[in-house]
Amino acid sequence: MTEKVNWTLDGTPVASAPGRSVLEAAREAGRPIPSLCHLPGADEPDRPCLLCLVEVEGKGR
Repeated sequence: MTEKVNWTLDGTPVASAPGRSVLEAAREAGRPIPSLCHLPGADEPDRPCLLCLVEVEGKGR
């Protein structure tokens, strides 16, 4: 069985596969996040498009 990453989206627990972007994981969980676009491959950690923003509690910019 594949290990899951557990996190919370607007108070709802979400489990996703490691390596998935927040946007993809939310969509897969049926909790879409509004976005202007989604360029497959542009959400890799070493090549983010930086167009969409996600706030992470307790983290700075």
